[in-house]
Amino acid sequence: KPLQPNPAPPPHATQIAIGQTPADIVVVPDAHGARLARGDIPPQHRAPSMLGVVFAAALAAGEAFKDAAQISEEHCMRQRELAFCPVTLGPDLGAAPLIGVDWEPAVTLIGLGAIGTAHALILGGLTHHGGAVLIDRERFGPENLGTYSLGEHHDIAARTPKVTLAERALSGWRHHPHHGEISDAIRDLDSQRLPWTPIALAGLDNHQARRDAQRLQADRLLDAATGDTTVGLRDTRATGPCLRCMLPAPTRPSPTDALTELGIPLEIARAPGESVVDDALIADAASEHARQLLTVARGTP
Repeated sequence: KPLQPNPAPPPHATQIAIGQTPADIVVVPDAHGARLARGDIPPQHRAPSMLGVVFAAALAAGEAFKDAAQISEEHCMRQRELAFCPVTLGPDLGAAPLIGVDWEPAVTLIGLGAIGTAHALILGGLTHHGGAVLIDRERFGPENLGTYSLGEHHDIAARTPKVTLAERALSGWRHHPHHGEISDAIRDLDSQRLPWTPIALAGLDNHQARRDAQRLQADRLLDAATGDTTVGLRDTRATGPCLRCMLPAPTRPSPTDALTELGIPLEIARAPGESVVDDALIADAASEHARQLLTVARGTP
C-alpha cells in the first residue's frame, strides 16, 4: 500500500526543505553538487544540473534518516554545514563545468538496477536528449521498490521490464532496448541491430557481467558498484586497463564450488557454521577422498 503523506507533522518532527525554504534541515542544489545546513539557508551560486538535484535529495534523505531513526552521535555524524560536489569530490561547487548546451549524448546503460535507474533518472533531466542503448533482462519486483530510483507499486504487479522503467525516465530520447544478456547485446551490436555508443555506464552485480560489458568496446566505460558499506567506481578508457584486467576471471574454484565438489549440499556450502558434519553428510560425499576429509571433521561445524 502506498504511503500517505501526513498533512500535520507530529510535534518536534524534523522539517526538511530542498530549496530555499526555512526548515530544520535545508539542502540547496548548486551546479552538480549541493549545500546543506541545519537552520540556515545556504546560498545557491549556479543553476543546478539534474545530478545536483538528485544529489541534494540524497543528502536530505540521509540526514533525515539519522533523525527519524534516532541514531546516536556515536554511530553517525550529523552534518551542521556541508558543501560537496560528486564530480570533483570536493567542497568547491564552482570547479566542475556545466554541460555544454550543444552536447547530444549517446550512451549505453548496462544493468538497470539500483545504480542503473539512478543513471536513467539523472540523464533524463538533461536539457538535450540523445540516444540510449538500454540493456537488462530482468523485471521489476517487490525487492526493488526500496532501492531503485524508478519504479512504483503498480510496476510490481505488472512485472514491468526494467528497460521500460528507463525508457520512461528518458522521455524524448531515442531508445534502443535490449531485454537480454550482455553477450546477446554484443552479437546485436556486431550485426548492427544495436548502435555503438562511445560512452557506457554499467551498474552490474557480478564480475562476469562486468567482464562481458568491457567487450562492448566503448571509448569510456564507467562501472559503478555498491556494497554493504562502500561505493566503488571503475573508470576504464582506451588508453588504460580494462575491466577484464581489473577483474580477471578466477583461476581456481571458489570456496563454495570446492565444497560442492566434495559433495557438500549447496545450501550448506553457502552457510558455513550452521550445520554439523554427520554420518549422513559423509555418506553422501562425492568421492572416497571427500569422505576421508569429512570423517576427520565429524562432529564439527
